[in-house]
Amino acid sequence: MQILYISLGIILLLILSILFVLGEDLKLIFWYLFSRNNIKYKMIRKYVKGDKALFLLGTVHGLHYKLKHFSHLHLQATLNMINPELLLVESRQEEIEKENLADGPLEMLFIHLLAKDKEIPVKGIDWFEIDIGKPVTTTKTRDKVIYNNIMTNINGYKSVLVLFGASHMLITSKKLKRDGYKRVKLTKAEIDNIFLSETEGFSYHPSTAKYLKIRIESLKKLLNNSLINEIWTKRINIVIENLTIFIVKLEG
Repeated sequence: MQILYISLGIILLLILSILFVLGEDLKLIFWYLFSRNNIKYKMIRKYVKGDKALFLLGTVHGLHYKLKHFSHLHLQATLNMINPELLLVESRQEEIEKENLADGPLEMLFIHLLAKDKEIPVKGIDWFEIDIGKPVTTTKTRDKVIYNNIMTNINGYKSVLVLFGASHMLITSKKLKRDGYKRVKLTKAEIDNIFLSETEGFSYHPSTAKYLKIRIESLKKLLNNSLINEIWTKRINIVIENLTIFIVKLEG
């Protein structure tokens, strides 16, 4: 019996090793399936180099509506507690400059608007082309550009919060380590303290619907682009439909 337990343990370790070698997204799936209540402790990291401190906060997009242990409240609390000199979000800077603040995942808009109210500068770090890759995926090129955008934007700032998808967070962590940034491992107590104000409650910013409408108009224009293929067209129409439903709920 003891041999059986040892064998099962070895098999489990091998399976876990394979999962963690295969890719960053599989790590997230594993955390979600087996450590859902503690996933928040996996999503925030601190890196330092000289007098510069970078806080990386990985998000799980639509799952924030379902995870009471890692909801929009936790993202809001992180912004409030860290109170960074600069917030970087997973949106494209060129779209932000067009007032399309809802360009990225919705949690980016929510926290972007809160940062604006706190007079914290916000910059977009995302990049993608509709003729490269597929919707809701990333590529090596995209993550390379995201990292380069982070490095460019942090110049002149000592405290920066980077808010982006958890898979981007894991990839960026490796690049920071490669480039000489030291990870300061936050204790569970320190992370709980960052999330302390999440009990205060979360409500959507009054300007949320305004920026969702701007994004819808931007997406409708994109549908006229000759480079749009069937996969992108289907995804864009789904996004427009979901955003429209959300606006109705906000204004209802």
